[in-house]
Amino acid sequence: LDQNDAAQSGSFLISVSDDSNPLGTWRNWVIPSSWNGNNFAGNWGDYQGVGYDEESLLITANQFSFAGYFDYAKIRVIKKSDLYYTTSDTCKWYDFWSISFPGASGRVFNIRPVIHQSPSDTTYLVHIPYYTGTAYAVYRIMYGQDGVPPLNGSVLSVTQFQDPPQAAQPGGAVLESSGPELTNEPVFRDGHIWLAHSTRNPTSLSYSAVRICRFDPKTVQVVEQMTFGTANKWYFYPAIMSDKNGNIVFTASRSGLDEYVSAYYVGKASGSTSFTQPYLLKAGRGPYNKDYGSGRNRWGDYLGISIDPAGESFWMMSEYVANPHNWSNWIGEVRMMPLQGASLKTSTAFLDFKTLERTKERDTITVQLVNVGSQPLVVSAIGKSNPNFQLLGPATYPVTINSFDSLAVKVVCNPQVTGLLKDTLVIDDNDAVATRIPVVVESYDLNPAQPQKIFAVTGATNSGNTYSINKSSGESTLIGPSGSNAFVAIKAHPKSAVIYGVKTSVDGSEIWKMDANTGKLFIKKAIDVTEINAAAFDTSGTLYLLSKRNIIYRFDEVANTSTRVDSVKSSTAAIAFDPFTNLLYGAIYKPLGSGKDQLYRINLGTGDTIRVGNLGNGKPLRDIFFDESGSMFGFMGSPSEVASLVSINKGSGAGSVIGSTGLAGFVSSAYYPGVINSIGESGSAQIVGTYMLYDNYPNPFNPSTVIRYALPVAGNVELKVYNTLGEKVAELVNGFTPAGEHTVQFDATGLTSGVYFYEIKTRDFRAMKKMVLVK
Repeated sequence: LDQNDAAQSGSFLISVSDDSNPLGTWRNWVIPSSWNGNNFAGNWGDYQGVGYDEESLLITANQFSFAGYFDYAKIRVIKKSDLYYTTSDTCKWYDFWSISFPGASGRVFNIRPVIHQSPSDTTYLVHIPYYTGTAYAVYRIMYGQDGVPPLNGSVLSVTQFQDPPQAAQPGGAVLESSGPELTNEPVFRDGHIWLAHSTRNPTSLSYSAVRICRFDPKTVQVVEQMTFGTANKWYFYPAIMSDKNGNIVFTASRSGLDEYVSAYYVGKASGSTSFTQPYLLKAGRGPYNKDYGSGRNRWGDYLGISIDPAGESFWMMSEYVANPHNWSNWIGEVRMMPLQGASLKTSTAFLDFKTLERTKERDTITVQLVNVGSQPLVVSAIGKSNPNFQLLGPATYPVTINSFDSLAVKVVCNPQVTGLLKDTLVIDDNDAVATRIPVVVESYDLNPAQPQKIFAVTGATNSGNTYSINKSSGESTLIGPSGSNAFVAIKAHPKSAVIYGVKTSVDGSEIWKMDANTGKLFIKKAIDVTEINAAAFDTSGTLYLLSKRNIIYRFDEVANTSTRVDSVKSSTAAIAFDPFTNLLYGAIYKPLGSGKDQLYRINLGTGDTIRVGNLGNGKPLRDIFFDESGSMFGFMGSPSEVASLVSINKGSGAGSVIGSTGLAGFVSSAYYPGVINSIGESGSAQIVGTYMLYDNYPNPFNPSTVIRYALPVAGNVELKVYNTLGEKVAELVNGFTPAGEHTVQFDATGLTSGVYFYEIKTRDFRAMKKMVLVK
């Protein structure tokens, strides 16, 4: 469809191939939907239906005025010969509009054309009201002697169908999932029409189900009608198809309070009075809540099913949630008729374990071996050769799989070496066609970052690479591909030294982790925070995420949950925690005007910002970080400029350029300082009037805490930590120290829980305090 309110135009866009080769020649047509016959109608066609018979292509639409009001339903009939064989650039059509329900004056909404799978002297269309009812409308078109097709209709009486309730899903957001009207095309085969639509589940009124109806369109009599539903589930937007033996399959979306919207299919054998169980085609992977500001969380009706005329296989394209708030389609094939002989069909043609961390991650994929043949399939053996893959199959062979039965085989990947690992499942059976299933995984180690080394990633401008940055010159050196050009932040965990990466979108985000030896990142988990702009670890190793809407979140990696902390009162491009004080600093995001180089502290309790100062050169800061001494650094320059490494005075914000990185596509940086035992920046000696050893914070702690002390005069200082036996366990300071206040971080990662004492000694002062390590 195409529509333009300003131009008051609407069109049907049609493409027709000249043969069965989809990569061959196509004829493309733009046919106005805003015309009825040869006259401009002042409206446009929406929600098109597409059907066909031997002679014609059938298009239906709901016609809306350019002011947005529904006018009527329309049917357009186009001779297929005009689309296929004409040498001109024009074709003709027949239009029917302002169509009413047979025997009534009210205009109908939503007519669906029928897909004719066998010859018929009549073309059919069907309408089902979008409210509770006991009747369908069946429309017929027959070409007259003058070649002009007339339209007439009849009422088909059916048992009552009810307006279905809207579907729910985990998390509580209700899905607008249609009424009982037809949303996909009925099917004509061998004198009967099959159709499927949503209805209220008659045995569980709070849920929706699928009504199946088969009727004779000539006598306008129901042949069979059945309702399919299961306990505590909603089924919606079904699409149905029949094969030449009268078997049917329908596909539908399904959800429950314990199930995200998933794609399912159900079959019914010819002559049977019951359905198969519902089979999962693709499981939903998250909630769907996207209303585009309308207040309506509408699920799409983008499902379809067709029959392969060569082999009578059903091919379906069904809808599910691919990731949070993002719908997608999954394609599947199923048969209701066996092939001659023994014939093996596998649930997948390729086993891809994606990426797994060596010795730490394992995954299992189940392969269904299905016999779609008429004779028993005898599996003599299943082989593989790579020891990084394990096969969990039958204990003994041979194994016999009867017609339309299956055997589940599990393949386990537990990689013990790194690299791109491959194998092939070789299935030895009595099928004339050999079955081979390739298996692959990329195995990796998460080597931690080397201490005191700057890592940087780039976007598409520099092909999504990882670089090391020389701290003294700013010069960049390529490490390798990062694995994506869409990272928004990378940061080093202060305890494990593993570098984390963040990818984000309006639908959700992902946490990746880097092998620091190669610079490549690997996906670890999806998270529910959207549009992340910056990230930083605090001194305890907690990851904080900042969204483009200036909301800061605390991420719990173990629970995989994000908690909103507060809203930062300024648009922020980058954040970083001081490793000694755990104070949070931010660099402003201000693409236009003055003050683009502003630096401030962020109060995590209130979101308020406290201005520190400006770099002094008007260049925006892209990222900031601290080193092992508590000194601040950053990367400056707009996204289109080559980024430069700068040192920053965290007291005044003033910046000093170290050197150019040569990277125009700079995105973010990561720095692991290693063991932090050195002194933080001095305070002013003028405001320190006496010696002081302060209480450490936090206390109790795990595994690190900050110790603060004050010196009225410069001198040699010793600051040591002892256990309860009087044994020295750490020496934090030993040397000349200027006057002022100082902080030092004590990391007790290698120590056991208990009481410890920290003691300061100078020429004129000595003090000791107690602290508690709780692990």
